[in-house]
Amino acid sequence: MKTKIFLAIALPIAAIIAIMACTKDANETNVVDNENVLTVETYSYLGKLHNEGLTNVKNNFNIPEGNFSLSEKIDYIKNFNMEFLKSANINEFATQKDVEFYMDRYKNFADKRQLYTKCFTPVMKVQSSVNSETAENDDIDIYAALDIAFQKDSIDEFEYKSMKKILDYAKASFDTLAPNPSQSFVSLLDEIGKEFNNKKYPADSKYGHSVGAVLAIGNASNEWWTSNSDMIDVGNSDDEIMQLQIAPAMDAIGAIAGMATSLIAGGDFGDVMIGGFCGALLESTGILGRIGRWLGL
Repeated sequence: MKTKIFLAIALPIAAIIAIMACTKDANETNVVDNENVLTVETYSYLGKLHNEGLTNVKNNFNIPEGNFSLSEKIDYIKNFNMEFLKSANINEFATQKDVEFYMDRYKNFADKRQLYTKCFTPVMKVQSSVNSETAENDDIDIYAALDIAFQKDSIDEFEYKSMKKILDYAKASFDTLAPNPSQSFVSLLDEIGKEFNNKKYPADSKYGHSVGAVLAIGNASNEWWTSNSDMIDVGNSDDEIMQLQIAPAMDAIGAIAGMATSLIAGGDFGDVMIGGFCGALLESTGILGRIGRWLGL
């Protein structure tokens, strides 16, 4: 009888322990898997650095006295941001030489008029731009750059379509200086971000990095501008809701433009990340109220 009672108690307990052990193993496996896949959070360091750069501009950028040409003002902005990046933690993905190259390459993004021309004005120089040297010098529009990156297999279909969605939204906001009435930019980023996370790209994947970085910068940008809405100057409107929709979208344009042109030039992971980051930071600096007015925007 005692044996039967013992078995009646022991067997269910053993079963529970076995189930718990299996659950623990499964959970541990999931943790390991999550550590080895790409998520938007993987690129949070870029968003954090972008916001630190903007805060540095807000707190420490002093408009110099005197008369300067637009190109001189742009160089001043570039040099100011480069000084900040000398002390920033970028060693994981870029060298100081990379920073200097890409800050100089995308310096005109500080002028939103030149950014728009670079990104959205079709230029018929695409025929040979698959060649890296030609791609370095051609002023091709951003949609064409994404087309080439996709054709070269530098990005996959999800990255390609996602970045085009972000560009379409940003361009519409730029053109109308009004938010999309049917969807906010933040909800668009969230929608694409969920799809991206569900893709579970392996950490060593060739794909996924570009759109992941754009999403991280876009999310961080939205947080910064929401906390500093009085600093935005992207149009002739005092509508804060409108301004808060457009500012992060424009930052995303800078990030995608920097990444896309780095991709078609044959850049490696570090080139693409720092290219996108520099593009976003320079664009953001140019729409900070007093700096935008100084540039004559």
